[in-house]
Amino acid sequence: MVDAVVRLIINISVLLLVALDIAAQVTVRGTVTDTTGTPLYGVTVHLEGRTESLHTDEQGRYQFKNLRPGPKTVTCFMLGFGTERRTIDPKNGELILDFVLRPLAVKMADVTVTAKRDESFALTRLLPVEGTAVYAGRKTEVVNLSSSNANLATNSARQAFARVAGLNIWESDCGGLQIGVGGRGLSPSRNESFNTRQNGYDIAADALGYPESYYSPPMQAIDRVEIVRGAASLQFGPQFGGLVNFVMKRGTDTVPVAVETALTSGSYGFFNGFVGVGGQVKGLNHYTYAQYRQGDCWRCNSQFTQYTAATRLEYGWKRTVLRAEYTRMGYLAKQAGGLTDAQFATDAQQSLRDRNWFKVDWNLASVGLEHRFTDRTLADVRVFGLVAQRQAIGYLGPPSQTDPIDNPGSPEYSKLRNLIRGEFSNLGAEARVLHRYNVKQRPWVFLTGVRVYMGRTVNTQGAGTALSDADFTLLDRDDVDRSVGEHPSHNVAWFAEHIFNLKEWLSITPGVRVEYISTGMRGESHRLYRDLAGNILRDSITTGTDRRDRVFPLFGLGISAKPRKGVEVYANISQNYRPINFTDLWTANPSYRVDAGMTDETGFNADLGVRGTVRNWLTYDATLYCLMNYGRIGFIQRTDPELYTVYRLRTNVADARTLGVESMVEVDAVRLFDATSNLSLRLMANVAYTWSRYLSGGKEAVGGNEVELTPAIIARTGVTLSYRTAFVALQFNHTAAQYTDATNATTTPNGVNGIIPAYQVMDLNFGYTYRRMGIRVGIDNLLDARYYTRRATGYPGPGIIPSDGRTFYITLNVKVG
Repeated sequence: MVDAVVRLIINISVLLLVALDIAAQVTVRGTVTDTTGTPLYGVTVHLEGRTESLHTDEQGRYQFKNLRPGPKTVTCFMLGFGTERRTIDPKNGELILDFVLRPLAVKMADVTVTAKRDESFALTRLLPVEGTAVYAGRKTEVVNLSSSNANLATNSARQAFARVAGLNIWESDCGGLQIGVGGRGLSPSRNESFNTRQNGYDIAADALGYPESYYSPPMQAIDRVEIVRGAASLQFGPQFGGLVNFVMKRGTDTVPVAVETALTSGSYGFFNGFVGVGGQVKGLNHYTYAQYRQGDCWRCNSQFTQYTAATRLEYGWKRTVLRAEYTRMGYLAKQAGGLTDAQFATDAQQSLRDRNWFKVDWNLASVGLEHRFTDRTLADVRVFGLVAQRQAIGYLGPPSQTDPIDNPGSPEYSKLRNLIRGEFSNLGAEARVLHRYNVKQRPWVFLTGVRVYMGRTVNTQGAGTALSDADFTLLDRDDVDRSVGEHPSHNVAWFAEHIFNLKEWLSITPGVRVEYISTGMRGESHRLYRDLAGNILRDSITTGTDRRDRVFPLFGLGISAKPRKGVEVYANISQNYRPINFTDLWTANPSYRVDAGMTDETGFNADLGVRGTVRNWLTYDATLYCLMNYGRIGFIQRTDPELYTVYRLRTNVADARTLGVESMVEVDAVRLFDATSNLSLRLMANVAYTWSRYLSGGKEAVGGNEVELTPAIIARTGVTLSYRTAFVALQFNHTAAQYTDATNATTTPNGVNGIIPAYQVMDLNFGYTYRRMGIRVGIDNLLDARYYTRRATGYPGPGIIPSDGRTFYITLNVKVG
């Protein structure tokens, strides 16, 4: 009897608690209209504290159910309209909350994206739809440099991308002149494995024929970096790595003019000056920046000067936005050259070359038009172009050989330096249309677009002067080697993707891309063959032409499931394609040879992952992936049958498979218990494990070998302690050993091939902001580790390129307006 009474009391108590909980739940609903009272379809409505956002239906309606009582902030935003934000404090029952959006077309996609994305963490993710791009079901990362504690003055990719799992980063210049990132066994060389863009348009020398980016924007001018892994191939190009998009800062929309300045001084004469001016004048948003950087470097025979300037204008009226921007960059760098393993072990700071120079001039321009035909349909058209040049001069003999200019007995012709000049010009256009519509009261999205691109590259190689200064004069003489090759390229692509929101928690996104690629070559080479005494035995002039046309489709599929609040499971698979580069069609680089029968590379990327965010104290992302390369292009070692010398051959090595897991987690140990605390203690860790092997069946005997440039483990951890506007951040980086060629050579006498040993690097940064002024102090490579990330085959000089030892910097910045 007593047990029955107790059970009855418990059941009644539970029912009362449930009833009270239901009674305490709140529903917030309303409509969103424009100033004429017309309902707006597809407006994003975000409730603070929720990872998912709602979209208004055809009548402009939205509704949040089953909310707890208490203060809440609701934000509405839509491209072409001003953002509206309201804070409410409902107690129980139902609350009607209507919004009226004003047509401020100057609210660009990149601004509204920032407003609706949780900026609590330095790493966030792209939403399923942003502007005229679809990211549903893909692995995406957004590095918010505006809230980063990294050393931005030196473009430290190691620090800026610390939260992006699995990135293999090259550190081969002291000033951050070129950012080089790769991953999943893909080369980091000047981001060549990614489709690299700035504000959505290409910045590489040639997107397909020569996809290397000699230009990297200064991080102090970047708002955020958007990274989409291999499944980006359908929308942005067939590259295996995916997309890297540098989204630059724009003028603040609250004042007509605001100014920010930063001055940095560091070790070995490093100086960096940056100034940015921007603002909003009625319908015109403007931003202009200028940056100058110079310094000597940690190694001997290293110095550089660099300047970058850019301007960006956006004018909006009604439903249309017009954009225009121009970027100019140039630098001159003296390069210390490479080392052998023995030389590096003896003294990593030494240099055996004192007349190697590198010069870059880069001009980028873009004009874009964005128009919202209806509340459902958005179009974006942009035209972009590049005119650029890079020149390199120096002695390219291996570090095991003495520079002939230091040997008085060397013949005069051997003292001449190798000169390579590349001239790039391209013009492209990309048009996109995104349309939203409802099926069974669920929003579906259709995206289609077309891309047209044409480029021209002229590569000249020959003999330069025997001087030591930065003289890039090409000698036109009969007693020296020289060659010139012209490389036209054409590309037309059509793509389409569709988001099917089958359930409130489930969507699938199939897509297709049809690609036409044409790359060619017209060239002439003049080469001399000499005996041991230097006498000319034979004078050979070779001319050649080549053109390769391809038409092929790429298919992909993405799936996104949200089984519970704050958790998303995603999966995707997408085909990829890599055409051979211009340098593979025609090169006179003395450090390697090219297989004349080399073909394009094909394959696919596949991801399966889970990610989520818990309020403002936890974010995580874990991904299993598979990357398959058919006919992977790489280097192997061969022996010349006549001279019995070992040389590097660039060829289709074999099929390769790379499997791995990429994971990142960041937690705020203080805000876990007190969400409103001014104190923050963030612990971050990302770990990537990779297993990669060449498969049997290739024309080279490398079956079972590890794929080059694929460290088994890349781990980065860090802790950041901050209070109000002050912080201290410590970061640790570990990268496991990796091979540099498919034969898995561990060492060679000339230092060009061999293993890159595992290395560990630690960085420490401090910062404090008082009103409009701020200061940052940092120590890079705190423990003064000796390590390297690259063995060069050509410039900046064959062999090991040591990374910097311990360096210091201090930055002062002021913001006005």
